[in-house]
Amino acid sequence: MFKPDWQSLLGYGGALIGLLFVLLNAGYLHFYEKLGVRPEEVGLDRVGVLARTAGIAIAAFLLVFGVVVIVYAIPPVRRHHAAAICVFYATYTAIFIYSITSGNMWIQGVVVPLFLLLITCAFVVSHKVFGKMIVVAAALAGMGGILLALAAELSAVEYRLVRVAAGHPVKPVTLFRFQILDVSAERAQVTLLDKTEKPPIELSDPYLLFLGKGPSGVAFVGCGNTIVMPADKLLIRMGSGLEFGNSRNIDKSASSRWGFCQCVHAGRDDCRVST
Repeated sequence: MFKPDWQSLLGYGGALIGLLFVLLNAGYLHFYEKLGVRPEEVGLDRVGVLARTAGIAIAAFLLVFGVVVIVYAIPPVRRHHAAAICVFYATYTAIFIYSITSGNMWIQGVVVPLFLLLITCAFVVSHKVFGKMIVVAAALAGMGGILLALAAELSAVEYRLVRVAAGHPVKPVTLFRFQILDVSAERAQVTLLDKTEKPPIELSDPYLLFLGKGPSGVAFVGCGNTIVMPADKLLIRMGSGLEFGNSRNIDKSASSRWGFCQCVHAGRDDCRVST
């Protein structure tokens, strides 16, 4: 009969949350610091990141634990725990090699980590003492899986940074509509409430993007530059509704925007979007 060690599983869950927090926090930092802001400046504090991480960790833990319970319910596996772990490890190794040779980021960032969790969970629920070679092999598999997951995460972040620089909206990194990395940028239009104040020229970018709102203000990206403005001085219009989609700002051609942004990066303050 399958009798898991709940104390060990509790420690496993805590370690999983800690590891995922480190990985996901690295993704948030990479995205927002490349744009010149901190996650806290767009409303993503450590508590928020930890809450998102806990949700992902619980979902992953339940999935992995369910698979391990089902596998260990098979009589031959129940009698030979070490053989089951070897099967897990052999499958993981095959997928790991394939993910590297194919360059498939989905496999590197999702499938490989899930199989890694399967191996570690199988170790935890087993009451057997394993030889040093198996432990060393599992440790190497773990380090390789973490590095692959990190590389896949940074690749997804870099893809979104390129789109943001070009003025295109980006959505969070998801898996089957389940948010994994909540980095996003939405189209926006901004009007200063004080008409006598001259706004930063980047706010006139026809492809202006809204990053988020934090304690220090509201963050935007215009022409590849990040601007943080006090929230109480702005009227922000966001979204992709019918009225906004037909507004004049969105109808500007990419070539007109290119000329405008070249003017902005030249340090001039008389830049205009040509009509």
